Amino acid sequence: MHVRNGWNMRMEMKLRAGEIAKNVIIWFACILAGVELLVYLYYAPMGAQRLRFEFLISGLITAAVSLPAIIYGMILRERLTVANATMSELLQSDGMSGLLNRSAFMQRLAAFMKDAERSVGVFAYIDADHFKVINDRFGHGVGDAAIGLIGDCIRQNSRASDLMGRLAGQEFGVFLEGANLKQAVIIAERLRAQVSQASPELGIKGLQLSVSIGLAVHKPGQSIEVLMSQADRNLDLAKQGGRNVVVADLQRYTA
Repeated sequence: MHVRNGWNMRMEMKLRAGEIAKNVIIWFACILAGVELLVYLYYAPMGAQRLRFEFLISGLITAAVSLPAIIYGMILRERLTVANATMSELLQSDGMSGLLNRSAFMQRLAAFMKDAERSVGVFAYIDADHFKVINDRFGHGVGDAAIGLIGDCIRQNSRASDLMGRLAGQEFGVFLEGANLKQAVIIAERLRAQVSQASPELGIKGLQLSVSIGLAVHKPGQSIEVLMSQADRNLDLAKQGGRNVVVADLQRYTA
């Protein structure tokens, strides 16, 4: 999931406003043309002067009646479109981390796997270390805040084309589209380091966050299940190797 920045939102609003104005003009032109055609057919036999007068009156009446109705209808339609988009985003997002929820993540990952170009990449399986201890010692409110902080770190260290999701309680997944293993290790290491340094942001004395990460390169024709299973095995190796490390293809990386 990608977070829209302020500039993008302003540009999107300008584009929508321009689209509404364009649609209003088109609809008004069509209605006016239809009205004036009827006026012409009815008043043409009565002479040019009468016809010009009726054209003017009918045009003014049409504008006064139809323009407000068209504009109101377009605004309602735009509001409905925005509301539907917002609802769709909410249904696909994980409220705690701000990333995609598991269902949406898996659906989009499946779509990636069907695309020969987009299926090239590396899957990162991310797990918050000792998360049960954090919940038990500091409370679930702090645990929730920790999930949100890790979600922020994942967004900040991923690219615009990457898929990011929360897969379970303290587990996250990122598909680094188009990345090779070397690039993925650099990204994963940067993420790991940022999370380990971000604990003070929560303002809880004695709290130390860290994540373990398992990486797996997607091979042509490989299923999602096999890809995630390989990443999960490397994640297990990372946790067995002391946690707060990145493991890829049986290699252990740490700062």
